[in-house]
Amino acid sequence: MATICSKRGERRQTMIKVASDLAAHCSLTAYFMASTFEWRILHVLFSRSP
Repeated sequence: MATICSKRGERRQTMIKVASDLAAHCSLTAYFMASTFEWRILHVLFSRSP
């Protein structure tokens, strides 16, 4: 009985780890896209100004 509980706990920990890794990856991707977007806007603004 204890082994089943520990197995279930391990699976839960793995799912939590996968979910947190996925969330971190998504937030990093979103941050990267936002930063490149901001740089593009800044580049356009500064290249247009004389």
